[in-house]
Amino acid sequence: MAILMPIVVLAPGVAAMQRLKADNATRTEAYAVYADNATVIFHDNAELNWDGSTTDNNVLTYLNGATLGFGGTAANRTVTGGTLKLEGSNTFRVTTDLKSDAADKFTFNSLAAGSSTENQYITVGYDKAFDGSDLTSINGDAVDFW
Repeated sequence: MAILMPIVVLAPGVAAMQRLKADNATRTEAYAVYADNATVIFHDNAELNWDGSTTDNNVLTYLNGATLGFGGTAANRTVTGGTLKLEGSNTFRVTTDLKSDAADKFTFNSLAAGSSTENQYITVGYDKAFDGSDLTSINGDAVDFW
């Protein structure tokens, strides 16, 4: 049985937050990103808790067994969000340029109550220093954030 893993790519200038309301909704959460076993890749800065006029830190970025990251080889981009809700283990993918002291980053206003305490991973997808290198991996020790 094949399992499909959707990939969402947000291009520069694309608004990430949408406010939707159903008349008979039983749940009223607003999601900037809802990634359930999915990969969401950004190619530029993104403000997930801002709709062009108002910041709303109640807007959720929900990850469950997902990857949230940056594509390409440029570093020093930022994704800013309201509330981060984690289920299961997730991966945060960044690009770095350590020689220039630059790296992509994620900044969230808060971590939702009841979020997962399972392992969360940070993956460096590209660093300019390794461009053209024959290195295929970097070994190190896991660091607990909780």
